[in-house]
Amino acid sequence: MMETEQMAASCPAPDQTPVRSWLSSSSRGAPSHPPSRFSGDGVRYKAKLIGVDHVPDAPGHKMCWDSMMKLKGFEAAARKQGRHKQRVWLKVSSSGLRIVDERTGVSYTDCNSPKSLFLFVLA
Repeated sequence: MMETEQMAASCPAPDQTPVRSWLSSSSRGAPSHPPSRFSGDGVRYKAKLIGVDHVPDAPGHKMCWDSMMKLKGFEAAARKQGRHKQRVWLKVSSSGLRIVDERTGVSYTDCNSPKSLFLFVLA
């Protein structure tokens, strides 16, 4: 949906302003200052955590894919036992990434040092 002037069946009076419809997020475009969104506490995304796998190095896409498939296998086995994925908030800020439990508020991962490296965060 784009911002358009809504035309009524009858013409509005000259002193009336036309009614504007709502802009969808896809047509609004990027905010004027996107880096400012990540300052301070940053941006919070709702997510489900299937697991964390520490890898020794970042040699390429293949190792990341293998790690993700291993975690998905663990998650599928847990699902067969009736367990659910953990609901978390992924907080992205200019200082780093944080994974916070949605229910308890406990921070599982707090990576704000320059040595920390995330290979993949899947949404």
